[in-house]
Amino acid sequence: MIIRHLATDKRFPGIGWATANRLWTAFGETIYNRIRDRELKPLADVVGAERAVAIVDGFGMLCDEVEIFRWLDRYGVAPRVAGAAARVWGIGAIDRIKADPYAMTLLEPWQDVDARALRLGVVLDDPRRLAAAVEQALAIRFRLGHMASPTPVVKQLVRRLLSSFTGDPSRPIDVALANGRVVSPAADVLQSRVCRFMEDEVARLISERVRRELPRSDGKLILDTIAKVEQEIGYLLTDAQRAAVFMATSCGVCVISGGAGTGKTTVVRATPADAPRPYRRQIALRPQPASPVPSRLPKKRPLRRAKHL
Repeated sequence: MIIRHLATDKRFPGIGWATANRLWTAFGETIYNRIRDRELKPLADVVGAERAVAIVDGFGMLCDEVEIFRWLDRYGVAPRVAGAAARVWGIGAIDRIKADPYAMTLLEPWQDVDARALRLGVVLDDPRRLAAAVEQALAIRFRLGHMASPTPVVKQLVRRLLSSFTGDPSRPIDVALANGRVVSPAADVLQSRVCRFMEDEVARLISERVRRELPRSDGKLILDTIAKVEQEIGYLLTDAQRAAVFMATSCGVCVISGGAGTGKTTVVRATPADAPRPYRRQIALRPQPASPVPSRLPKKRPLRRAKHL
């Protein structure tokens, strides 16, 4: 692994595959100790002084990384993943992975982590494996846009992930709930602890904004800004866009939703840039999901009608 890392990592300029392989041929496993102990002379004898310094300095900023690489190298972990593990967990990476091999699902696909864990002696019904499968099932659902999922759906995914597990299909979920890595916010609904935290934080922030006392809206400033934007774009805002502008300058929380091309960005442009700060920090644009039947966009009114405002 360290050879691949030396040959591909940008922290080691001038160290390609040929140079890295020469180091391994010269030192073998002892290369880890030589880098860790900053033994420049033997390294320089093989690759030259400048490259030896580059190697030692590259690892010196994260000296613990050498031990992590040595340990993970035994199990075929890619150097990119080993580097990420070192950055995420530091020197505690080895203890973290020993305690729970499935912690690596944060960095690697489930199939790779599970196969490695089973080779290392983790049994099929190990509680760590069962709980990790539930978390992985919820992660799959999250990537599909679901913050929480029905228990039957999660159970089906867990069966696929634990194809070799023949025990009670409800047990993995019970284990995950018991150790707190998964929560049940409602009957027959499961959610990862991370998603629960995110939703709680969003709810807290929205609650704070809704209760916040907002400064009084300046109607003339808003109308002047709308007129300026209309002059720039060459047509008048629709009634719905105008309503959205006034909503954005009078609400603690504002979500502007609409399909592509309906003028969400135009609404934001028409919101006064020098309005009181609360108005400018809480406008959220949310594109609507694509519809199988295209909706008709509002017809743009020509600018010549601006005099009737």
